[in-house]
Amino acid sequence: MKYSEKISYCQVVAQMMVADGVLTDDERAFLGSLMTELGLTDDEREHVFNTVNIGDDVAPRLEKIEDRQALERLLIELRAASSVDGDVSEVERDLMARVEALLEG
Repeated sequence: MKYSEKISYCQVVAQMMVADGVLTDDERAFLGSLMTELGLTDDEREHVFNTVNIGDDVAPRLEKIEDRQALERLLIELRAASSVDGDVSEVERDLMARVEALLEG
């Protein structure tokens, strides 16, 4: 996965996690583990956290992920991330549906 895809990938996961207005310790740990797995530096991690806001449109970030396998993996990550806090919100379901639509289209 290219650098820009890694950043966008993590931003999409972070976007979903903050959608309910709260980033729990478990969600932060989940995202931190993902960023470690993808090899993000401390500065890149900070960039991810600082560039995600509640209500942001994820479409531009999703468009940067060109690799189909990365999108498939992202959907798996989103499903796992959505269950970290024990509650799957409508916003989270919508985001997963958007990724599924990209994979189908």
